[in-house]
Amino acid sequence: MTSIRKTRAGSIGLSAVVVESLEGRQLFAVGLSSLQMVGDGAPAAASLTQLPSENQAALSTTLYDSSGFESPRYTPGPLNNQDAAQGPWLKSGDSTAAVVQTLVSAHGTQAVRMDRHAGLTARFAPVHTISAVDQTITIDWSMRVDAATGVQPYGPFFGVEAYHDPGNGVLRLIGSGGIDAKTGEILFQYAGSGALDSTGVTVTLGQFHSFRLVLDFPAQQYSFYVDQVLARNEGFVDSTLANPINGFSLASLSTFAAGGDAASQSATGTAYFDDYLITSATAAVTPPKASTLTVNDGTVQRSKVSSLTVKFDKAVTLGTGAFSLSRLNTGGSGLNDGSAPTDATAALGTPTSSDGGTTWLVPLNGTGPFIETNPDSTPAGSIVDGIYKLNIDPTKVTAGGVAMAAPASFTFYRLFGDVNGDTTVNPLDYAQFRNSFSKNVGDAAYNPVFDFNNDGAVNPLDYARFRSRFGKELIL
Repeated sequence: MTSIRKTRAGSIGLSAVVVESLEGRQLFAVGLSSLQMVGDGAPAAASLTQLPSENQAALSTTLYDSSGFESPRYTPGPLNNQDAAQGPWLKSGDSTAAVVQTLVSAHGTQAVRMDRHAGLTARFAPVHTISAVDQTITIDWSMRVDAATGVQPYGPFFGVEAYHDPGNGVLRLIGSGGIDAKTGEILFQYAGSGALDSTGVTVTLGQFHSFRLVLDFPAQQYSFYVDQVLARNEGFVDSTLANPINGFSLASLSTFAAGGDAASQSATGTAYFDDYLITSATAAVTPPKASTLTVNDGTVQRSKVSSLTVKFDKAVTLGTGAFSLSRLNTGGSGLNDGSAPTDATAALGTPTSSDGGTTWLVPLNGTGPFIETNPDSTPAGSIVDGIYKLNIDPTKVTAGGVAMAAPASFTFYRLFGDVNGDTTVNPLDYAQFRNSFSKNVGDAAYNPVFDFNNDGAVNPLDYARFRSRFGKELIL
Protein backbone atom coordinates (compact mmCIF):
# COMPACT_ATOMS: atom_id res chain seq x y z
CA MET A 1 0.00 0.00 0.00
CA THR A 2 1.48 3.33 -1.00
CA SER A 3 1.53 6.24 1.42
CA ILE A 4 -0.29 9.51 0.98
CA ARG A 5 1.93 12.55 0.72
CA LYS A 6 1.22 15.47 3.02
CA THR A 7 2.11 18.92 1.75
CA ARG A 8 0.82 22.46 1.80
CA ALA A 9 0.50 24.69 -1.27
CA GLY A 10 2.93 27.59 -1.26
CA SER A 11 5.09 26.23 1.53
CA ILE A 12 6.59 22.87 0.64
CA GLY A 13 7.03 21.75 -2.92
CA LEU A 14 6.15 18.21 -3.83
CA SER A 15 9.79 17.36 -4.35
CA ALA A 16 10.51 18.29 -0.74
CA VAL A 17 7.58 16.46 0.80
CA VAL A 18 8.26 14.26 3.78
CA VAL A 19 6.05 11.24 3.23
CA GLU A 20 3.97 10.21 6.21
CA SER A 21 3.06 6.55 6.22
CA LEU A 22 -0.63 6.09 6.88
CA GLU A 23 -0.16 3.10 9.10
CA GLY A 24 -3.82 3.30 10.00
CA ARG A 25 -4.68 2.89 6.37
CA GLN A 26 -2.45 -0.15 6.21
CA LEU A 27 -4.14 -1.65 9.26
CA PHE A 28 -7.58 -0.97 7.86
CA ALA A 29 -6.48 -2.55 4.60
CA VAL A 30 -5.93 -5.96 6.13
CA GLY A 31 -9.62 -6.75 5.73
CA LEU A 32 -12.71 -6.68 7.86
CA SER A 33 -11.89 -9.82 9.80
CA SER A 34 -8.63 -8.28 10.92
CA LEU A 35 -10.40 -5.02 11.62
CA GLN A 36 -12.55 -6.89 14.07
CA MET A 37 -9.41 -8.20 15.72
CA VAL A 38 -8.03 -4.68 15.88
CA GLY A 39 -11.27 -3.85 17.64
CA ASP A 40 -10.50 -6.56 20.18
CA GLY A 41 -12.82 -9.14 18.72
CA ALA A 42 -16.19 -7.40 18.89
CA PRO A 43 -18.52 -8.36 16.03
CA ALA A 44 -19.10 -5.81 13.28
CA ALA A 45 -22.73 -5.82 12.17
CA ALA A 46 -24.34 -3.21 9.98
CA SER A 47 -27.56 -1.68 11.23
CA LEU A 48 -29.58 -0.54 8.20
CA THR A 49 -32.66 1.54 8.77
CA GLN A 50 -34.87 2.85 6.00
CA LEU A 51 -35.57 6.52 6.51
CA PRO A 52 -39.17 7.71 6.15
CA SER A 53 -39.81 9.39 2.84
CA GLU A 54 -42.75 11.17 1.31
CA ASN A 55 -41.89 9.49 -1.99
CA GLN A 56 -41.66 5.78 -1.42
CA ALA A 57 -39.93 5.51 -4.78
CA ALA A 58 -36.88 7.12 -3.19
CA LEU A 59 -34.83 4.98 -0.84
CA SER A 60 -32.56 6.40 1.83
CA THR A 61 -30.67 4.18 4.23
CA THR A 62 -28.94 5.08 7.45
CA LEU A 63 -25.66 3.22 7.51
CA TYR A 64 -24.69 4.54 10.90
CA ASP A 65 -26.14 7.11 13.33
CA SER A 66 -24.10 7.87 16.41
CA SER A 67 -27.14 9.54 18.05
CA GLY A 68 -24.78 12.20 19.30
CA PHE A 69 -22.61 9.68 21.19
CA GLU A 70 -25.17 9.85 23.97
CA SER A 71 -25.97 7.40 26.77
CA PRO A 72 -26.89 4.57 27.00
CA ARG A 73 -25.23 3.50 23.74
CA TYR A 74 -22.06 5.27 24.77
CA THR A 75 -20.43 5.61 28.16
CA PRO A 76 -17.55 7.88 29.14
CA GLY A 77 -14.25 6.22 28.33
CA PRO A 78 -12.31 4.93 25.32
CA LEU A 79 -14.29 5.02 22.06
CA ASN A 80 -12.77 1.74 20.86
CA ASN A 81 -15.34 -1.09 20.89
CA GLN A 82 -18.24 1.13 21.99
CA ASP A 83 -21.74 0.74 20.49
CA ALA A 84 -21.18 -2.95 19.82
CA ALA A 85 -24.75 -3.50 18.62
CA GLN A 86 -24.62 -1.00 15.78
CA GLY A 87 -20.88 -0.59 15.36
CA PRO A 88 -18.61 -1.42 17.00
CA TRP A 89 -16.09 1.38 16.77
CA LEU A 90 -12.73 0.01 15.66
CA LYS A 91 -9.35 1.63 16.04
CA SER A 92 -6.25 2.03 13.96
CA GLY A 93 -3.11 3.56 15.36
CA ASP A 94 -3.12 5.30 18.73
CA SER A 95 -5.80 3.48 20.71
CA THR A 96 -5.89 6.12 23.45
CA ALA A 97 -6.56 9.03 21.08
CA ALA A 98 -10.39 8.99 21.22
CA VAL A 99 -12.62 8.95 24.29
CA VAL A 100 -16.27 9.63 24.98
CA GLN A 101 -16.47 12.52 27.48
CA THR A 102 -19.05 14.83 29.06
CA LEU A 103 -17.26 18.19 29.33
CA VAL A 104 -17.66 19.44 25.73
CA SER A 105 -20.42 18.64 23.24
CA ALA A 106 -22.24 20.26 20.32
CA HIS A 107 -25.59 18.87 21.46
CA GLY A 108 -26.69 16.72 24.36
CA THR A 109 -24.23 15.89 27.10
CA GLN A 110 -21.57 13.70 25.42
CA ALA A 111 -19.17 13.86 22.49
CA VAL A 112 -15.91 12.24 21.40
CA ARG A 113 -12.64 13.91 22.27
CA MET A 114 -9.71 13.09 20.00
CA ASP A 115 -6.13 13.96 20.84
CA ARG A 116 -3.22 13.81 18.48
CA HIS A 117 -0.21 12.68 20.47
CA ALA A 118 3.25 13.57 19.23
CA GLY A 119 4.13 11.65 16.07
CA LEU A 120 1.12 9.35 16.26
CA THR A 121 -1.75 8.80 13.86
CA ALA A 122 -5.20 7.66 14.94
CA ARG A 123 -8.37 6.59 13.17
CA PHE A 124 -11.64 5.30 14.63
CA ALA A 125 -14.65 4.06 12.67
CA PRO A 126 -17.53 1.61 12.56
CA VAL A 127 -17.42 -0.54 9.41
CA HIS A 128 -20.47 -0.90 7.19
CA THR A 129 -19.46 -2.08 3.76
CA ILE A 130 -21.58 -1.56 0.65
CA SER A 131 -19.92 -3.35 -2.25
CA ALA A 132 -21.77 -1.43 -4.97
CA VAL A 133 -23.04 2.12 -4.51
CA ASP A 134 -25.19 3.50 -7.31
CA GLN A 135 -25.72 7.07 -6.10
CA THR A 136 -24.38 9.00 -3.11
CA ILE A 137 -23.22 8.47 0.45
CA THR A 138 -23.34 11.43 2.82
CA ILE A 139 -21.27 11.78 5.99
CA ASP A 140 -22.32 14.47 8.48
CA TRP A 141 -20.62 15.48 11.67
CA SER A 142 -20.06 18.40 14.03
CA MET A 143 -16.49 19.18 15.05
CA ARG A 144 -14.67 21.62 17.26
CA VAL A 145 -10.93 21.89 16.79
CA ASP A 146 -9.04 23.73 19.50
CA ALA A 147 -6.17 25.98 18.49
CA ALA A 148 -2.93 24.02 18.55
CA THR A 149 0.11 25.47 20.25
CA GLY A 150 3.73 24.84 19.38
CA VAL A 151 6.25 25.94 16.78
CA GLN A 152 4.84 23.86 13.92
CA PRO A 153 3.57 25.78 10.87
CA TYR A 154 0.75 23.32 10.30
CA GLY A 155 -1.58 20.97 12.06
CA PRO A 156 -2.35 18.56 13.20
CA PHE A 157 -5.24 17.55 10.93
CA PHE A 158 -8.57 16.60 12.47
CA GLY A 159 -11.45 15.40 10.33
CA VAL A 160 -13.04 12.47 8.53
CA GLU A 161 -11.70 10.16 5.83
CA ALA A 162 -13.92 7.89 3.72
CA TYR A 163 -12.60 4.51 2.56
CA HIS A 164 -13.65 1.41 0.67
CA ASP A 165 -12.25 -2.00 1.53
CA PRO A 166 -12.76 -4.18 -1.58
CA GLY A 167 -11.55 -7.19 0.39
CA ASN A 168 -8.21 -7.59 -1.36
CA GLY A 169 -6.11 -6.10 1.41
CA VAL A 170 -5.78 -2.70 -0.26
CA LEU A 171 -8.02 -0.06 1.26
CA ARG A 172 -8.86 2.79 -1.13
CA LEU A 173 -9.29 6.38 -0.03
CA ILE A 174 -12.44 8.03 -1.40
CA GLY A 175 -12.07 11.50 0.06
CA SER A 176 -11.43 13.49 3.21
CA GLY A 177 -12.16 16.79 4.87
CA GLY A 178 -11.00 18.44 8.05
CA ILE A 179 -9.36 21.36 9.83
CA ASP A 180 -5.74 22.39 10.35
CA ALA A 181 -5.55 22.88 14.13
CA LYS A 182 -2.82 25.53 13.81
CA THR A 183 -4.14 27.70 10.97
CA GLY A 184 -7.89 27.00 10.99
CA GLU A 185 -7.75 26.16 7.29
CA ILE A 186 -10.21 23.69 5.81
CA LEU A 187 -8.21 20.82 4.31
CA PHE A 188 -8.88 18.20 1.64
CA GLN A 189 -6.88 15.63 -0.33
CA TYR A 190 -6.25 15.76 -4.08
CA ALA A 191 -7.46 13.07 -6.44
CA GLY A 192 -4.63 10.86 -7.61
CA SER A 193 -1.79 12.03 -5.38
CA GLY A 194 -3.65 12.25 -2.08
CA ALA A 195 -1.68 15.39 -1.26
CA LEU A 196 -3.20 17.38 1.59
CA ASP A 197 -3.99 21.02 0.83
CA SER A 198 -6.09 23.99 1.88
CA THR A 199 -9.44 24.75 0.27
CA GLY A 200 -8.77 28.46 0.84
CA VAL A 201 -11.49 28.52 3.50
CA THR A 202 -10.75 29.12 7.18
CA VAL A 203 -12.93 28.75 10.25
CA THR A 204 -12.75 29.95 13.81
CA LEU A 205 -10.96 27.48 16.05
CA GLY A 206 -12.33 26.56 19.45
CA GLN A 207 -15.99 26.36 18.40
CA PHE A 208 -18.21 23.75 16.75
CA HIS A 209 -18.83 23.78 13.02
CA SER A 210 -20.95 21.49 10.86
CA PHE A 211 -19.33 19.36 8.16
CA ARG A 212 -20.61 17.22 5.32
CA LEU A 213 -18.86 14.95 2.84
CA VAL A 214 -21.01 13.91 -0.11
CA LEU A 215 -19.55 10.96 -2.01
CA ASP A 216 -20.98 10.98 -5.55
CA PHE A 217 -20.22 7.55 -6.97
CA PRO A 218 -21.63 8.04 -10.50
CA ALA A 219 -19.45 11.17 -10.85
CA GLN A 220 -16.52 9.67 -8.88
CA GLN A 221 -16.32 12.96 -7.01
CA TYR A 222 -16.62 14.10 -3.41
CA SER A 223 -17.96 17.44 -2.20
CA PHE A 224 -16.94 18.95 1.13
CA TYR A 225 -19.28 21.39 2.88
CA VAL A 226 -18.48 23.48 5.95
CA ASP A 227 -21.33 25.19 7.78
CA GLN A 228 -23.61 24.41 4.81
CA VAL A 229 -21.25 26.12 2.32
CA LEU A 230 -19.38 24.19 -0.37
CA ALA A 231 -15.66 24.32 0.30
CA ARG A 232 -14.36 21.90 -2.34
CA ASN A 233 -15.30 19.50 -5.13
CA GLU A 234 -12.64 16.90 -5.86
CA GLY A 235 -12.33 13.55 -7.58
CA PHE A 236 -12.15 10.36 -5.53
CA VAL A 237 -8.58 10.15 -4.27
CA ASP A 238 -7.72 6.58 -5.24
CA SER A 239 -10.09 6.27 -8.20
CA THR A 240 -8.92 5.89 -11.80
CA LEU A 241 -10.72 5.61 -15.11
CA ALA A 242 -9.62 2.00 -15.38
CA ASN A 243 -10.42 1.19 -11.75
CA PRO A 244 -13.13 3.42 -10.27
CA ILE A 245 -14.20 3.15 -6.64
CA ASN A 246 -17.68 1.65 -6.53
CA GLY A 247 -18.05 0.74 -2.86
CA PHE A 248 -17.90 2.17 0.64
CA SER A 249 -16.78 0.71 3.95
CA LEU A 250 -16.10 3.35 6.57
CA ALA A 251 -15.64 7.02 7.44
CA SER A 252 -13.00 7.38 10.11
CA LEU A 253 -12.57 10.09 12.70
CA SER A 254 -8.94 10.85 11.96
CA THR A 255 -5.96 12.81 13.14
CA PHE A 256 -2.50 12.96 11.58
CA ALA A 257 0.25 15.39 10.64
CA ALA A 258 -0.84 18.22 8.36
CA GLY A 259 2.63 19.12 7.05
CA GLY A 260 5.82 17.42 6.01
CA ASP A 261 8.25 19.34 8.22
CA ALA A 262 9.52 17.79 11.43
CA ALA A 263 7.65 20.19 13.73
CA SER A 264 4.33 19.53 11.96
CA GLN A 265 4.99 15.80 12.03
CA SER A 266 5.22 15.85 15.83
CA ALA A 267 2.50 18.46 16.45
CA THR A 268 -0.17 17.74 19.06
CA GLY A 269 -3.74 18.95 19.32
CA THR A 270 -7.31 18.30 20.43
CA ALA A 271 -10.69 18.13 18.69
CA TYR A 272 -14.24 17.15 19.61
CA PHE A 273 -16.63 15.20 17.35
CA ASP A 274 -20.41 15.03 17.67
CA ASP A 275 -23.54 14.22 15.60
CA TYR A 276 -21.75 11.68 13.39
CA LEU A 277 -24.13 10.27 10.76
CA ILE A 278 -23.69 8.26 7.55
CA THR A 279 -26.54 7.86 5.08
CA SER A 280 -26.79 6.23 1.69
CA ALA A 281 -29.16 7.35 -1.05
CA THR A 282 -30.15 5.42 -4.13
CA ALA A 283 -31.68 6.95 -7.20
CA ALA A 284 -35.35 7.70 -6.84
CA VAL A 285 -37.21 5.10 -8.85
CA THR A 286 -39.87 6.92 -10.84
CA PRO A 287 -43.07 5.00 -11.54
CA PRO A 288 -42.92 3.11 -14.83
CA LYS A 289 -45.00 4.22 -17.79
CA ALA A 290 -46.40 2.33 -20.75
CA SER A 291 -45.06 4.20 -23.77
CA THR A 292 -46.21 2.47 -26.96
CA LEU A 293 -48.41 -0.26 -28.35
CA THR A 294 -47.44 -2.06 -31.54
CA VAL A 295 -50.06 -4.13 -33.34
CA ASN A 296 -48.72 -7.28 -35.00
CA ASP A 297 -45.24 -6.54 -36.34
CA GLY A 298 -45.84 -2.82 -36.76
CA THR A 299 -47.26 -2.94 -40.31
CA VAL A 300 -50.42 -0.91 -40.96
CA GLN A 301 -52.69 -3.78 -42.01
CA ARG A 302 -55.53 -4.64 -39.67
CA SER A 303 -56.98 -7.47 -41.74
CA LYS A 304 -55.57 -9.89 -39.19
CA VAL A 305 -54.46 -9.02 -35.66
CA SER A 306 -52.67 -11.80 -33.82
CA SER A 307 -50.38 -10.06 -31.31
CA LEU A 308 -49.73 -6.86 -29.40
CA THR A 309 -46.42 -5.50 -28.16
CA VAL A 310 -46.39 -3.13 -25.20
CA LYS A 311 -43.25 -1.12 -24.50
CA PHE A 312 -42.56 0.54 -21.15
CA ASP A 313 -40.08 3.31 -20.38
CA LYS A 314 -38.06 0.91 -18.22
CA ALA A 315 -37.90 -2.76 -17.32
CA VAL A 316 -40.99 -3.83 -15.40
CA THR A 317 -42.36 -6.86 -13.65
CA LEU A 318 -45.91 -7.90 -14.50
CA GLY A 319 -48.27 -9.37 -11.97
CA THR A 320 -51.06 -11.74 -12.88
CA GLY A 321 -53.82 -9.82 -14.63
CA ALA A 322 -51.65 -6.83 -15.55
CA PHE A 323 -53.37 -6.69 -18.96
CA SER A 324 -57.06 -6.89 -19.73
CA LEU A 325 -58.90 -6.52 -23.01
CA SER A 326 -62.30 -5.11 -23.85
CA ARG A 327 -64.22 -4.67 -27.11
CA LEU A 328 -66.14 -1.48 -27.61
CA ASN A 329 -69.81 -1.46 -28.59
CA THR A 330 -69.59 1.84 -30.43
CA GLY A 331 -68.25 3.12 -33.72
CA GLY A 332 -69.41 0.10 -35.69
CA SER A 333 -67.78 -2.31 -33.24
CA GLY A 334 -69.42 -5.17 -31.37
CA LEU A 335 -73.07 -4.60 -30.56
CA ASN A 336 -72.71 -1.01 -31.78
CA ASP A 337 -75.47 0.05 -29.41
CA GLY A 338 -73.52 2.41 -27.18
CA SER A 339 -73.45 -0.05 -24.31
CA ALA A 340 -70.46 -0.59 -22.03
CA PRO A 341 -67.45 -2.41 -23.50
CA THR A 342 -67.51 -6.20 -23.42
CA ASP A 343 -64.74 -8.02 -21.59
CA ALA A 344 -62.48 -9.87 -24.03
CA THR A 345 -59.58 -10.64 -21.71
CA ALA A 346 -59.85 -14.38 -22.37
CA ALA A 347 -58.44 -13.71 -25.84
CA LEU A 348 -55.08 -12.67 -24.36
CA GLY A 349 -52.25 -15.15 -24.20
CA THR A 350 -49.37 -15.13 -21.72
CA PRO A 351 -47.11 -12.04 -22.00
CA THR A 352 -43.39 -12.65 -22.55
CA SER A 353 -40.36 -10.36 -22.68
CA SER A 354 -37.10 -10.93 -24.51
CA ASP A 355 -35.30 -7.81 -23.31
CA GLY A 356 -35.50 -8.06 -19.55
CA GLY A 357 -38.94 -6.55 -19.07
CA THR A 358 -39.04 -3.34 -21.10
CA THR A 359 -40.93 -4.80 -24.04
CA TRP A 360 -43.74 -7.32 -23.63
CA LEU A 361 -45.28 -9.44 -26.39
CA VAL A 362 -48.93 -10.28 -25.76
CA PRO A 363 -50.18 -13.00 -28.14
CA LEU A 364 -53.86 -13.00 -29.05
CA ASN A 365 -54.17 -16.76 -28.90
CA GLY A 366 -56.38 -17.27 -25.90
CA THR A 367 -59.89 -18.66 -25.78
CA GLY A 368 -63.46 -17.50 -26.06
CA PRO A 369 -65.71 -15.83 -28.61
CA PHE A 370 -63.22 -13.09 -29.47
CA ILE A 371 -60.76 -15.52 -31.04
CA GLU A 372 -61.56 -15.98 -34.73
CA THR A 373 -62.18 -19.64 -35.55
CA ASN A 374 -63.09 -21.70 -38.59
CA PRO A 375 -66.20 -23.88 -38.89
CA ASP A 376 -64.16 -26.80 -37.57
CA SER A 377 -63.21 -24.69 -34.50
CA THR A 378 -59.56 -24.37 -35.50
CA PRO A 379 -58.02 -20.94 -34.84
CA ALA A 380 -58.03 -18.58 -37.81
CA GLY A 381 -55.04 -16.60 -36.58
CA SER A 382 -56.69 -13.39 -35.35
CA ILE A 383 -59.11 -11.84 -32.94
CA VAL A 384 -62.56 -11.07 -34.37
CA ASP A 385 -63.45 -7.73 -35.89
CA GLY A 386 -63.97 -4.78 -33.60
CA ILE A 387 -62.48 -1.81 -31.78
CA TYR A 388 -60.53 -2.89 -28.69
CA LYS A 389 -58.88 -1.39 -25.68
CA LEU A 390 -55.90 -3.02 -24.03
CA ASN A 391 -56.07 -1.93 -20.40
CA ILE A 392 -53.12 -1.93 -17.98
CA ASP A 393 -53.69 -2.32 -14.24
CA PRO A 394 -51.13 0.05 -12.59
CA THR A 395 -50.99 -1.96 -9.38
CA LYS A 396 -49.69 -4.99 -11.27
CA VAL A 397 -46.87 -3.32 -13.19
CA THR A 398 -43.80 -2.48 -11.09
CA ALA A 399 -40.21 -1.34 -11.54
CA GLY A 400 -37.87 -1.60 -8.59
CA GLY A 401 -40.88 -2.27 -6.39
CA VAL A 402 -42.61 0.92 -7.56
CA ALA A 403 -45.96 0.57 -9.31
CA MET A 404 -47.31 2.59 -12.20
CA ALA A 405 -48.85 5.84 -11.05
CA ALA A 406 -52.06 5.54 -13.06
CA PRO A 407 -53.94 3.15 -15.35
CA ALA A 408 -53.08 3.13 -19.04
CA SER A 409 -54.92 1.90 -22.10
CA PHE A 410 -54.34 1.60 -25.83
CA THR A 411 -57.02 1.49 -28.53
CA PHE A 412 -56.65 -0.63 -31.65
CA TYR A 413 -58.94 -2.46 -34.06
CA ARG A 414 -59.28 -5.43 -36.35
CA LEU A 415 -61.25 -5.38 -39.58
CA PHE A 416 -60.71 -8.25 -42.01
CA GLY A 417 -59.86 -6.92 -45.47
CA ASP A 418 -58.39 -3.59 -44.29
CA VAL A 419 -54.89 -4.02 -45.63
CA ASN A 420 -53.86 -0.35 -45.58
CA GLY A 421 -55.01 0.48 -42.05
CA ASP A 422 -57.52 3.22 -42.90
CA THR A 423 -60.34 1.68 -40.78
CA THR A 424 -62.46 0.74 -43.79
CA VAL A 425 -62.64 -1.96 -46.48
CA ASN A 426 -62.84 -0.18 -49.83
CA PRO A 427 -61.62 -0.40 -53.44
CA LEU A 428 -58.05 0.21 -52.38
CA ASP A 429 -58.17 -2.97 -50.31
CA TYR A 430 -60.02 -4.81 -53.07
CA ALA A 431 -57.25 -4.09 -55.57
CA GLN A 432 -54.75 -5.81 -53.28
CA PHE A 433 -57.15 -8.66 -52.49
CA ARG A 434 -57.64 -9.28 -56.22
CA ASN A 435 -53.87 -9.52 -56.74
CA SER A 436 -53.70 -12.21 -54.05
CA PHE A 437 -56.83 -14.08 -55.08
CA SER A 438 -56.24 -17.74 -56.11
CA LYS A 439 -52.70 -17.58 -54.83
CA ASN A 440 -51.24 -20.16 -52.44
CA VAL A 441 -48.48 -20.16 -49.86
CA GLY A 442 -45.18 -19.96 -51.71
CA ASP A 443 -46.53 -17.72 -54.46
CA ALA A 444 -45.00 -14.24 -54.33
CA ALA A 445 -48.45 -12.68 -54.69
CA TYR A 446 -49.98 -14.66 -51.80
CA ASN A 447 -50.84 -12.32 -48.92
CA PRO A 448 -51.63 -14.18 -45.68
CA VAL A 449 -53.65 -11.28 -44.26
CA PHE A 450 -56.35 -12.08 -46.84
CA ASP A 451 -56.32 -15.79 -45.97
CA PHE A 452 -59.20 -15.63 -43.50
CA ASN A 453 -59.28 -19.31 -42.57
CA ASN A 454 -55.52 -19.90 -42.59
CA ASP A 455 -55.72 -22.74 -45.11
CA GLY A 456 -52.74 -21.53 -47.13
CA ALA A 457 -54.75 -20.12 -50.03
CA VAL A 458 -56.74 -16.99 -50.86
CA ASN A 459 -59.83 -18.48 -52.43
CA PRO A 460 -63.62 -18.06 -52.67
CA LEU A 461 -64.04 -18.81 -48.97
CA ASP A 462 -61.88 -15.81 -48.15
CA TYR A 463 -63.56 -13.72 -50.83
CA ALA A 464 -66.93 -14.34 -49.18
CA ARG A 465 -65.57 -12.95 -45.92
CA PHE A 466 -64.02 -9.98 -47.74
CA ARG A 467 -67.20 -9.20 -49.68
CA SER A 468 -69.32 -9.23 -46.50
CA ARG A 469 -67.14 -6.46 -45.10
CA PHE A 470 -66.76 -4.38 -48.24
CA GLY A 471 -67.81 -0.80 -47.48
CA LYS A 472 -67.70 -1.33 -43.72
CA GLU A 473 -65.98 1.34 -41.60
CA LEU A 474 -64.99 1.49 -37.95
CA ILE A 475 -65.02 4.89 -36.26
CA LEU A 476 -62.36 5.12 -33.59
